[in-house]
Parts: sequence; C-alpha cells; structure tokens
Amino acid sequence: MTDRTRRSSSHAYYVCYNQVSYVVACEHALRTNPSRATLFIDRTRVAMQPRYAYALAHRQLGHWYVMFACIRSLLQPITLYVPHRRFGLMLRVLSRLAASLGLLDDGLDTLRERPKNIDVFSLADFSELLTFEDYECLASWTSGLPDIRVCPLSKLVTDFRPKLSVNGARALVVQSPGVDLASAASGFGMTPEEVLVILHSNPNKRGDAPPKYQSRGARDCCIEKTVLSFEGPVLTGETMVTVVALYLRQRAELVVELSTSQYDNLKCLHSRFASDRVRLTVRADTP
Repeated sequence: MTDRTRRSSSHAYYVCYNQVSYVVACEHALRTNPSRATLFIDRTRVAMQPRYAYALAHRQLGHWYVMFACIRSLLQPITLYVPHRRFGLMLRVLSRLAASLGLLDDGLDTLRERPKNIDVFSLADFSELLTFEDYECLASWTSGLPDIRVCPLSKLVTDFRPKLSVNGARALVVQSPGVDLASAASGFGMTPEEVLVILHSNPNKRGDAPPKYQSRGARDCCIEKTVLSFEGPVLTGETMVTVVALYLRQRAELVVELSTSQYDNLKCLHSRFASDRVRLTVRADTP
C-alpha cells in the first residue's frame, strides 16, 4: 500500500488556528475523503463556514477531543495535518502517534524565506505541504517538501461574513506590520477623516489609530472581501490580506509598506510587488 493510499483510507485530522489553514484544510478534506475527516478549530480565531460545516465534522480544539483522537490512533492509522508544531502537550502526543504528518499552509510563512512559526529543521517529519494553487513559487525552505496545490486564494473570499461598512471612506488602511499609520493620510493626499483604518484582528497587536482617523474592528466581517471590493486606494503591510490583494484585486491602486527585512523575506512576492498597479514603499528597519 502506498503512502497516499494509506492516507486516503485512514482518518484525517486537521488542526486550524486561523482562517487560512481552515480553508485549505476544508478544501483538501472535501477533495479527498470528507467522511473520514475531522477539523479541530480554534473558534476564537476561525469563522466556521456553513458550506464546510454541512459536509465536514468540526470540533473545538480542546483537550478531550484531542485525547479521543489519540485513542483512535491506537486502534487505526490516522493522518494529522498541522500548520506548525507550536502547540500543547496533547497535540504533541497526537503528532507522535499519527501514522502520517502533513503541513498546512498557515499564511505568510509559506512565502517567507525565514518562517516565524515553522522549525525548518524538523521538515523531515512531514510528508507534504497543502497550499494554494495561485503561487508561482514558494519559500526556499519548502523545496524538499512535496506541495499539494489544494485550492485558489479566492476560496478565502468565498465567506459568509459580510464586507465591512466603509461608508464615507476614500481610502482604506489595513493595520499590519510595516504600515506607518501616522503618515497614511498624507501619503494618499487626503485628510485623516477621509481614511478608514481596519484595526488588527489580534487585540495584542492592535494599538490605536492616530487621532481623527476613522477606525473599525473587523470582527464578524471579511477583510479580504472588503479590500477586494473597495474602489479607492488600499494600504497594507506584512499580512495575508496583502497576498490576496496582490493576486485578486483588480480595482484601484494597492499601496504596500514594508521594512527592508520584511521585503527581503518575501522574495516569492517580488514579481507581484513590481506590478504597475502596486505602489511599494520599503523603509529601513528601525533599530
């Protein structure tokens, strides 16, 4: 029996900490064996999509469900897909018990030369990487790992959540690393009142928008859908929203701000940054 045949006949578990890994996991499960798949999701960070919940088993990423998967792995082979290995004891046990271990695209790390969450020295433990169809290339650390192109980036936008209300805004700013909020309005040639700042989804990374800016959180809204449909300029930094916009946005100008180290670490996107519809600013790293 080949490894691929063994995986298709075993039960597959997918660990999803964010929307990117969730969509890739669901699309892969639907294309392989949905009746033999279980999604472990962090409900505080993942918006469960009805189109997936109807066809696939979803479980909260919790101690008891993971323990059940460990017991199951002792009775029959299981395949485990994880976005990285930065997790607690029970998932570490499950990863050791799994007959096969796969890597889920978790966002920008697939495109970073130096990933933040992935130990590149443990890649021999993984049988494959599940990622998006759109990418012309992946980061060099993935070169020894077979990549399975699961679905297009547009699946991230096929979201039941609505667009964020942007009434009155002439420009959008997606709060993200690399973006200088203080100079955003002047960079657009607008007043602060005309610019809407979409606050970072992680409260620990959020901070406050400068005075006079409009600002809104995007909880229960789809940022990607908002950015793609907005007809004015959009400013983004080092975020997966930038990647989606580079590949899918067809409207007005996209402005990307990065530090030198961020830009150098995203070599896979350099050809996209060079597009006529993208205005790129690379700033020196702050000490």
